[in-house]
Amino acid sequence: MRSKMFLLFGLLTCGDNLPYADSATGSFECLHQPPEGLYFVTFDKLSTNSREPDCGTLSSSNVNVFDGAVRLHDNAGCIMTSKSDNPRFCETNVQFECDDGTWEMSLDWAVRPDPTDADRFDGVLRADMVRFTGWTCVGTYKVVGERVHESR
Repeated sequence: MRSKMFLLFGLLTCGDNLPYADSATGSFECLHQPPEGLYFVTFDKLSTNSREPDCGTLSSSNVNVFDGAVRLHDNAGCIMTSKSDNPRFCETNVQFECDDGTWEMSLDWAVRPDPTDADRFDGVLRADMVRFTGWTCVGTYKVVGERVHESR
């Protein structure tokens, strides 16, 4: 019994002076930087399980992206309310509150670079919208962006 106590004590007190690395809090490195520049973005409507009416489809368009955040057109009347980076998933999360006079919108973007192609990103857009008439809708969209290479 005494030898077991010494063994247990020895195991508890032995160790190195290296810092403890917990896999849940360890550092993660993304293969590509957050998207930046001009991208052609397509939106695929995902099913929603909401009782609210669906907002329908969104048209593809060119958008500017800065440090992983999609920059919305000035006419949309949007204010960025929060931005956070999730290095574990190489994801940038951005929330906007918008009012263009016709629609009040809450837009939540989750954008991450494509791990195999530095000229692409994907993500999800969630939209909660209220029209000036009081009609409301929600939409969830898969987002894919491809860098626009400007010709000289």
